[in-house]
Amino acid sequence: MGLSEFPKPPQKHRGIRILGIPIHLDPSWFLILAFLAWSNATGYFPSMYDGVPTWIYWLLGVLSALLLYVCIVLHELGHSLVAKAFGIPVTCVTLFIFGGAAQIAQEPKNPREEFLVAAAGPLVSAVISLVCFKLLPFLWPVESLGQFCVFALVDFLASVNLMLLIFNLLPGFPLDGGRIFRAVLWYFKRDYVWATRIASYLGLALAYLMIARGAWFLFVKGWMTSGLWYGFLGYFLRNAAQGSLNWSKWAEAKRAEMLRDQDH
Repeated sequence: MGLSEFPKPPQKHRGIRILGIPIHLDPSWFLILAFLAWSNATGYFPSMYDGVPTWIYWLLGVLSALLLYVCIVLHELGHSLVAKAFGIPVTCVTLFIFGGAAQIAQEPKNPREEFLVAAAGPLVSAVISLVCFKLLPFLWPVESLGQFCVFALVDFLASVNLMLLIFNLLPGFPLDGGRIFRAVLWYFKRDYVWATRIASYLGLALAYLMIARGAWFLFVKGWMTSGLWYGFLGYFLRNAAQGSLNWSKWAEAKRAEMLRDQDH
């Protein structure tokens, strides 16, 4: 999902490192990995391809869930490497139930850094999606189960990375699009606190829309899985946006207090 302070990373990082950046697996990641594998094996792939052995559906389900998170890691590494290029320390990349988050030790120092760091992740997703779409004509028609599995997985990655790109570019903080929007506001207004507040309000609006959509899916359409997913994701975004909004209000009050002290 981009740069974030949620969830908090552990104090010590052991295990996987990529390009010197620790990869932390939150316990919730194992739950969502199993859910995605089951959902793709019993829902997505059977709806897309008929007449395939059940074990192939399950193989595709497991591989697609793992490859999705490989793409998310690459997305977060895009953020992380650009941040490190600007001298911003990166604590780790955390994979959790709602995707991934690059944990950075400090905010970018100016709008240009904010814009480029935030845009790096979506750019990675766009490249992955484009490459996968370009590969599809060369993988069809298929002549074996192995070739079919490759085609199905590449087709899945093309579509899912496009969806991730569109979702992450929505202009609500703390999504990547919200950070890009904040960078633009920061550049023109020259006020980081004000830009954070406006982007956070948009983040709250987006979160409540997602919660409402989840409620509609759950209670009107009867789609329990989609309804709960939208609801939980909206709730998570709402908490993150509210935290940033609270900080901006505190910073604004602190700034006003300092100005009053200077006047006296």
